[in-house]
Amino acid sequence: MFDMDDMLAAATSRTELTDFGDDSFREGLGILLSSLRGEAQLNSRGESFLHERIVNHLAQRLQVEDWYRRHPEVEAEQISRR
Repeated sequence: MFDMDDMLAAATSRTELTDFGDDSFREGLGILLSSLRGEAQLNSRGESFLHERIVNHLAQRLQVEDWYRRHPEVEAEQISRR
């Protein structure tokens, strides 16, 4: 149930977006999914809940990356301390 490629595909299908941005998140996601498969001892309800939650987070990542792609001007914004 916790297969990274399947979850990435589900997020891509849900958003119709494909750019996840920097791949650095994949290592941590892989560790999380491995732990869920091998250690968490989840029942089917827990598996379903976490699967949906992780796919939702991946979909949000796709949406954020898309937003930044469409609004490159945000990189020039200065944030100052008041």
